[in-house]
Amino acid sequence: ELILRLINVLIPISEQAGIISNLLKFNKPVSEERLICNRMGQRVLGYCFEVIYSAVLDHSENQMYVADFMPVLLAHLSSQPLAGKCVTEMLSKNMELQETKIGKREITIFINQLKEARMNSMYLGLLQSCCSCLGEGVDGNQRLIALMLFENDADMIIKVHSDFTRLTNID
Repeated sequence: ELILRLINVLIPISEQAGIISNLLKFNKPVSEERLICNRMGQRVLGYCFEVIYSAVLDHSENQMYVADFMPVLLAHLSSQPLAGKCVTEMLSKNMELQETKIGKREITIFINQLKEARMNSMYLGLLQSCCSCLGEGVDGNQRLIALMLFENDADMIIKVHSDFTRLTNID
């Protein structure tokens, strides 16, 4: 619980990582102190997620407990790959967790992250983890994801348009 509380307090570190990344991408200045502080915070978060991953690995009771803090884990997805690995581990091996702890709130977070990250495969993998567990489909989650993902045409993630302006003849 202490580690989960700590990663909750460190959510701003993950948020800052995205801001710093964007600043650097556009050649904006970032102070050395800010970079060092963020690197330190990311390192602490990395250690915390290593402990959490070890705790949830093949341990359904721990998975159920950690699932109560799911939004906290999801807040770190963009800067902590191990956060995604923890969530995927929990979702892929615990049907009770899928049925009792994953709902509209969590799926909304996955879908919003997927849209913001422009089809990042990690978020697709997390959505996929919500759809099945141990080879069995999770019907309620599948339905909820489909409804939320495609609830209006203007909000679709992938749109396909035919472009007949540049045709190539092929023998």
